[in-house]
Amino acid sequence: MKIDGSIIVSSDNATRYPPEEIGKDDAASLNILGRVIWRSGRM
Repeated sequence: MKIDGSIIVSSDNATRYPPEEIGKDDAASLNILGRVIWRSGRM
């Protein structure tokens, strides 16, 4: 979260999905969902 309350969302695949800034008004209703579909190595 940035000082002004906005959020920058970025992907590991930045060439296909560039970073996006979510304004502070929209950030309050933002839900982050994700699913691990593959893992390799030690945690």
